[in-house]
Amino acid sequence: MVWALPFKHKDIVIAQAILETGWFKSKNYQVNNNLFGMKQVFSRATTADTTINGYSHYPNWRMSVIDYYVKQSVRENIIPTTREQYFHYLDKVYSEVGSGYSSQLKSIIKRLGLENDDPKPKVVHHKKTTHKQIKNKKHKKK
Repeated sequence: MVWALPFKHKDIVIAQAILETGWFKSKNYQVNNNLFGMKQVFSRATTADTTINGYSHYPNWRMSVIDYYVKQSVRENIIPTTREQYFHYLDKVYSEVGSGYSSQLKSIIKRLGLENDDPKPKVVHHKKTTHKQIKNKKHKKK
């Protein structure tokens, strides 16, 4: 779902979902379908359908991803463009963790091999073999 939306730094977003949910085991994720620890929203559009214990509840986890994208879109002017600036921004936003937050994200990114922000798989194009070429190869072997 992250790859389907135009997030900046998709690998960081995936690492955030993993870290925020404790590898998808947190109660907030399991009860609220909340991948990013999103709290109740008052000042912007949201895909949350309700709030439980102060955290946004989503009908499914996909809506949580969409809501995180909406949140980033609203704040696009404050989200830095370089990776290091973005890590620094996240350290400020998650100030209760401090620089440890980005360190944990970097560790997850490295562990999962997410460093490449390009989700497109490498496609190997094979040269098509015609029936005539196969026939010629058989004759050459004899």
